[in-house]
Amino acid sequence: MGTSRFLNKKVHFRSTVIFGVLAIVLLMTISSVSIILSVARRSAQTAAESRFETTGKAAKERTVSLLQPAIDMATVVSFVSDVNSPVEGDGLNYPALSLFSQILKNKPAFYSIYAGFQDGSFIQLINAGKNPLITKAQNAPGNTNIIVRTISSSGTGREQRWTFLDTEGKIISRRLDSEFEYDPRLRPWYIASLSCPDTVLSKPYIFNSLQQPGITSSHVLPDRTGVVGVDLTISNLSDFVSSLNISPNGGIMLLYGDKDLIAVSSGMKKFFSGLNRTDEKIQKLFSTSTTMFLDDVLLQSNIWNITANQKLMIVSAAPVQDFMSGAAEMQKRIILVSIIILLIISQIIVLWVHKLSGALKELSADAERVGNMDFSGTLSINTAVLEFYQLSKAFEIMKSTIAARTKSLEETLAKLEMIVDMTIAMSAEYDVNRLSEMILSGAKRLTHADGGSLYLVNEDRDELEFKIILNDTLGIEQGGSSGEPVSMDPVPLYDSEGNENHRNVVTHTFHAGRTENIPDAYDTEQYDFSGTRQFDKKNNYRSVSFLTVPLKPRGGGDVLGALQLINAIDQESGEIIPFPEELQSFVAALSSAAAIAVQNRNLIERQKRLFDDLARFVATAIDAKSPYTARHCARVPEIAKILIQKAEEMEDGPFADFSFKDASDRREFELGALLHDCGKVTTPEYVVDKATKLETIYNRLHEIRTRFEVLLRDARIKRHESVLAGTDPAVADRELKQQEQKLHEDFAFVAECNVGSEYMEDDKLERLKGIASTVWYRYFDNHIGLSWGEQKRFAELNDKGQTSYPVQEYLIADRPEHIVLRENWTQESYDKFDFKFIVPEYLYNRGELYNLSIRNGTLSTEERFKIEEHVAQTIVMLENIPFPDDLRRVPEYAGTHHELPNGKGYPRALVASQVSIPEKIIAFADVIEALTSTDRPYKKDKKLSEAIEILYQMILHGHIDKDLFILLLSSGAYLEYAKRFMQPEQVDEVDVEKYLRALENEYQGS
Repeated sequence: MGTSRFLNKKVHFRSTVIFGVLAIVLLMTISSVSIILSVARRSAQTAAESRFETTGKAAKERTVSLLQPAIDMATVVSFVSDVNSPVEGDGLNYPALSLFSQILKNKPAFYSIYAGFQDGSFIQLINAGKNPLITKAQNAPGNTNIIVRTISSSGTGREQRWTFLDTEGKIISRRLDSEFEYDPRLRPWYIASLSCPDTVLSKPYIFNSLQQPGITSSHVLPDRTGVVGVDLTISNLSDFVSSLNISPNGGIMLLYGDKDLIAVSSGMKKFFSGLNRTDEKIQKLFSTSTTMFLDDVLLQSNIWNITANQKLMIVSAAPVQDFMSGAAEMQKRIILVSIIILLIISQIIVLWVHKLSGALKELSADAERVGNMDFSGTLSINTAVLEFYQLSKAFEIMKSTIAARTKSLEETLAKLEMIVDMTIAMSAEYDVNRLSEMILSGAKRLTHADGGSLYLVNEDRDELEFKIILNDTLGIEQGGSSGEPVSMDPVPLYDSEGNENHRNVVTHTFHAGRTENIPDAYDTEQYDFSGTRQFDKKNNYRSVSFLTVPLKPRGGGDVLGALQLINAIDQESGEIIPFPEELQSFVAALSSAAAIAVQNRNLIERQKRLFDDLARFVATAIDAKSPYTARHCARVPEIAKILIQKAEEMEDGPFADFSFKDASDRREFELGALLHDCGKVTTPEYVVDKATKLETIYNRLHEIRTRFEVLLRDARIKRHESVLAGTDPAVADRELKQQEQKLHEDFAFVAECNVGSEYMEDDKLERLKGIASTVWYRYFDNHIGLSWGEQKRFAELNDKGQTSYPVQEYLIADRPEHIVLRENWTQESYDKFDFKFIVPEYLYNRGELYNLSIRNGTLSTEERFKIEEHVAQTIVMLENIPFPDDLRRVPEYAGTHHELPNGKGYPRALVASQVSIPEKIIAFADVIEALTSTDRPYKKDKKLSEAIEILYQMILHGHIDKDLFILLLSSGAYLEYAKRFMQPEQVDEVDVEKYLRALENEYQGS
């Protein structure tokens, strides 16, 4: 924003030149300073590298002088035979004790020397040297010179002893620790030395006996029974490193390996911790000896091996600015001299520029007039500068050219605005008639044509069909939104032999895909205009100039039709003129936009047809699932459309204000009605078609009948056995006859219960239970030859079958394997959609006695829920479809057809006020179709009057909408539906007035 304001701000020529010259001087000054700074920076870098090398060398020598003796001493001592002697008691008799004492005396920089052994024993000599820091850490007397620390085994376990000696080796005091955790075998120096034949230098760590940082040099004994170690505190190194002076803001760091800090200059700790170790440059710095820059800080690393496998590193760092103190003074002097030069030159420039600015002022004033679209006035510049004179003449020519071009540009802009406006309007229009009218009317306005036609290719792409014809002179307006049909016949695209028709200009344009501009149709033999001449003669008209443009999307694609304009009119004279060639590109652009609009409209229509066909496909598939509901999904939408039409025709009453806004709303409703039962794809056919209580895939009554047959044969066998045993045959026959009669009567009763045509009273249930308790014997394994599902249910019951036969069974039984558990379902999945179902515990209960005991109808609680659940499945399925905005209510329309006005419907228990009129109509249509259908196995066909009476009773119980029932009767919709969808023998007389009076009285009473 700030840059834009600066660029838009205008300055005078005088100021520009002055500022330009001053800028050159300033640029030279800056360049000089930059060169000096660059040279100074290189010099500073050289000086810094030299300082780094000197300082690093001193640090390396100091480090080696401290660490190398410890390394060498650990190596030498490890080969002394006395070292590998046992440690006993306070260690004063240890053979190598004098050697250790002499080493500490000769090397005061050593903190301690010690030996640890594989049996856990340990001896250490600490060089206290009356150092208060060490004596305090060990709680030793103030005049302690040497501390002897031993760890050895005793009869009661391991003991740690501390013996404090003065400078003459005399014992000052002793201390015994019976509880301690130190074990040399677990220390890093011990473990590292055992795994390496060479001397090992440890990383910096905190000494156990001092609690101060230090480094250990250790070497394994030749027989690998122990390790010798020499400790160095790093305080000497830290003091030395801190004393090294590289620059005011620089310093060095001493590291073990590439990351363990041994010593660092004061002020460098923060810099070291802030280094990004993942950066490639930093990784290079710590992996090889190198020199580099990092944010104006010069860094140098120096790496060397202190042992065969261990390395030390010195990193030097300092800002380059610390070495550039002389360059800053030189910079100040250059700037001062540059300011003096600028003051002198500026005065000379002002005098020179003043003489040139007059001519430019006049040019500027004339340019301002041109900017305001004022092309009047002439220039009178008198100057000796040739370029200014030539500029004034060129300015005059430019003014006249711009004036002419401006007028042409305004006309072009107006046409472009017209095309853009029409393109926007066409892109939002999907009605083919209004779209056709937009295209042709816009093209006429654009070219000032007197008439024209719009052709669209038919679906077979063998004819061009007239969509709209307009002619201002003749007052013709056919097609489009005029309501008057087009009187012209379609134009064939091919002749009788299948060849392309190029005789007509419009068909040639279609096939060739290019614009044709005919100045005079009466003066050309290229195309056949005989039909045009006949039209002119009949209507006393003369069609002269033609402009025919193919409707083809820009960028490629099929030609969709053609736009033909007739007789361009000159706006000044009113005469017919040829269509100007400069207009062809505008008409082509409009035609391309129109083609895209037509293409989009065709695509949307095809998508709509595809979706509608898919919806019909789903409905047809659902109907095809069962022969008993073979036309339900197809008829419910038709009934609903009849009721919707009657409701929209009502001018008073509860439907007076109801109507669909447009065809899109109507389509949304019809799709909802068509898909209202799509959830039935999840409902097994044997549940929907269940005609008897024991029916699943087949009628299981035959299994029970077979058991009766077994009982009958058992009775006959028993009769023969009893006669053979001496029973009177006549007595045996009477008993057999009684048993046979009872079995036949019991089976007939069971069969009657299975049909479910009558309500099951309590006495019938008791008799059924008594029959069910009859015992029979099974001699065959019922766990073989089973499906995977049956085996799974037995496994869940831990039922492995019987091992001995016969097995006692009951005549009618509810067995555990009859239970089918509900899987892959949670209450949360229903709560998500606000379903109010009471879900049975089991998916199915196929118990024989359980199903035969159904009091009314043939469906068990589980099966009835499975059927009712189809509405929930309809909602779930449709809610998961990303419907566009104009179809967003399809799930609502489809999913409420089992809601009741009294709020006792399902799946959401909505009351009448929560259900819209279209939803109520679909629910009402669903009931009507179910009552009047002739393909249900569980009911006889009903006459029209019977269906109306049932609907009336349902109103009284709050099961259907009262207003829709009145609409059905009063509008005659019931009879229209009956004649279309019911059998002739079902259609009888209905006393409409009886029901209307009854409902009217009910209204008045309420």
